[in-house]
Amino acid sequence: MLDAVSEREKKLKQVFQAFDLNGDGTIGADELLALGRQRRKLGQKSGEWTIEMNNRLMKKLDTSGDGRVQMREFIDFFDEQLPSAKPQFIHHCDAFLQVAGSLREQHNRNSAPAEAPAGGRVRAMQQAIEKMATKDDDEIPTSPNEQQAEELTLGLFAKPDETLPEEIPDSEQLVPGKTNEEFEKEVDAEFSKWDHNKDGVIDKSEFTQMRAAAAQEEAKRIRAEARNLAPQR
Repeated sequence: MLDAVSEREKKLKQVFQAFDLNGDGTIGADELLALGRQRRKLGQKSGEWTIEMNNRLMKKLDTSGDGRVQMREFIDFFDEQLPSAKPQFIHHCDAFLQVAGSLREQHNRNSAPAEAPAGGRVRAMQQAIEKMATKDDDEIPTSPNEQQAEELTLGLFAKPDETLPEEIPDSEQLVPGKTNEEFEKEVDAEFSKWDHNKDGVIDKSEFTQMRAAAAQEEAKRIRAEARNLAPQR
């Protein structure tokens, strides 16, 4: 019995530490509000998590009335509220951890370095095209993993002080038959098309969708050519 209690407390301590988003050793109303709303975004709960609902929960958790939720208060409250059966208890705790993890991941994305200037993106895109053109078809994956995605994008979002130049000389034509300005506009339009959340970065998920769409278009083209080449009956 003591082992079971210890195990529940250990799990709830893990959840508390995950919920402590700013790492100050307590949970504030702002953190609780962000977590409650993130649960709805992830589909764990339905309806809206309002400030009034948040304040009511905060009042129940903060038994000392100091305006912050301490670890002991958090553990005591949820130990009583969550199911006693181990599988259901673990399920709820893991769902809580998923919420906190997604919030931290979102924060990390928003804190990522600013994107490179348009000229740097254009040069990186040109280098990526050239490298991919030298590969055999079976070398280019349809659904790249993280390492492959990094290789294919070739530092598309590098900082200006890295190897990619900030400016492209006007005399250097990047694509035959197009001015650099026209090509930059095309790159920016394509970038915006796949930057679904408009955070200025094409992440792994967005890049994978872009590659999948390109593969589908290529498959359509090949099927159309095959039909044209097939003997007419």
